[in-house]
Amino acid sequence: MRKSSARRRHRRLHLLLLAVVALLAPAVSTPATAAGSSIGLPATSYVQGRTSALAVTYSTARASSTNWVGIYSTDPAKGPGSGTASLAWTYAPNSSGTVTVAAGSLQPGSYLAYLLADNGYTPLASPVLFTVTSATELGTQNSMLCLGRATAPQGAPVTASYGTAQVSPTNWIGVYPDNGTQPGGSPALVWAYAPNGTGTVTLATDALAPGAYVADYLAADGYTALARPARFSVTAPGADSPNLIVNGDAECADASVSGYDAVTLPGWQAAGVPTAVAYGAPNGFPSSGTAGPGNRGGAFFSGGPVGSSTLTQTADVSAAAARIDAGGVTYNLSGWLGGYASENSTATLTATFLSGTGAALGTGRIGPVGATDRGLSTALLQRTATGTLPAGTRSIGLALQLTREASRTGKAYNDAYADNLSLTISAPVPAPAGPAPPPPKSPRWTTCSS
Repeated sequence: MRKSSARRRHRRLHLLLLAVVALLAPAVSTPATAAGSSIGLPATSYVQGRTSALAVTYSTARASSTNWVGIYSTDPAKGPGSGTASLAWTYAPNSSGTVTVAAGSLQPGSYLAYLLADNGYTPLASPVLFTVTSATELGTQNSMLCLGRATAPQGAPVTASYGTAQVSPTNWIGVYPDNGTQPGGSPALVWAYAPNGTGTVTLATDALAPGAYVADYLAADGYTALARPARFSVTAPGADSPNLIVNGDAECADASVSGYDAVTLPGWQAAGVPTAVAYGAPNGFPSSGTAGPGNRGGAFFSGGPVGSSTLTQTADVSAAAARIDAGGVTYNLSGWLGGYASENSTATLTATFLSGTGAALGTGRIGPVGATDRGLSTALLQRTATGTLPAGTRSIGLALQLTREASRTGKAYNDAYADNLSLTISAPVPAPAGPAPPPPKSPRWTTCSS
């Protein structure tokens, strides 16, 4: 059994796995059992630097003074018996009990706790998965600003959701040209007070010419920024709807700066462990120079670890019922989809047209974009689908399926990517509401638009 100074050597993980598992898993882990033995942890996630030791409970019918608990990477190539030393360990000598394992040196990521036999590498129980989350990512941000959409036709109001710990009745949100103009350098084109801890304000666009603008969240009748600005554009008035997908650009959250930190995905219901990753994150993620959308913002959707993931939401188009039933109302579904190098994990966006009772009347779809489509390189490619809405459509269900390549099993990362998702119809309907500000807890929010 490999030891170093009577303790197994700490080895830095080469591949961290997404800490968002912590947000989706139950608060207490379910002990895994095998052959009359079990191992468990009191929680599924721990914050880096705030937990110096893990309390590991175990039981076994094969008690031995040299049974032991070891912490390993989730990479199968670095598991027990692979030749890679455990990251932390301690003996578990009794038939049952609780032991403590040092955890202070564990970096953000996902790990497996093993109960192993007789100074060897034979598991006595199935390992337990847990995560270490980034303390910086889990800190509550003082303020946030999130727009309901990234574009608006002239005359259509823009809703801004806000939140701050620096509450003042004279906090305000102002709109300026997106040309480098700083708040205070010239009067705001449109403004409204944002007096509460959390809330929404409506910003009129009637007086805004088509073009690019920025909304600033400012403190106490002054020009001190409370949050990062939110950019949006005003388009010429038209008969089409606004983008009906909320947070289709993954900007409504603090994106993971490493690719593996805990994030929220406001506006979406998540299954699996999808995440938002910052462009330029290490380990080969897309960067600002990677083939993809020109107005890519700061983040994109990624499939995350531990298999395939799905994100869903529903758009209401009932305001256009009469025109839809008369025929001729079209839809435009678009987005940038892609993946990593030769990995064949793929993204697909499906729109399902639903009746008033929820019956499916038809579908539209973009994707998948496979590795050969990308020339075996890391890239996001634009895909578009158009068609006519079936008569009777009252809502549209949207599902972003991030499918991991079938050959990538276990804890292999799912590098299916998506960004700048959009759905419009050729009839005016109200813009969807922006995501409501969350309670002041982790993960924090930042500026975003949908």
